[in-house]
Amino acid sequence: MLAAPYNLALGLPAGTPRHYAFEFAGTRREFIEDVYASLNDAGEGVDHAVVTAEALVAFRKNVDVYTEEPVALDAARGAANLVAGGARRVFAARP
Repeated sequence: MLAAPYNLALGLPAGTPRHYAFEFAGTRREFIEDVYASLNDAGEGVDHAVVTAEALVAFRKNVDVYTEEPVALDAARGAANLVAGGARRVFAARP
């Protein structure tokens, strides 16, 4: 799902990046339900207040990281890379 935009924007060889391409045993829905069930099992017996407080700290740090630079300029550059990569692929496929 995420491999295609990265591949287009960066002009990567076919089949890369591999870490964004997933194969599921069963259906995607079953896989997601299994992940959520595992998370629920792992969360049994934890102090939810402590986990929530730590998650809020992590989210705040994430916001700080992603707002260090002008986000609009980065988004525009990413969109341009994606469009250019798609155009390169289309024109390369023409005889």
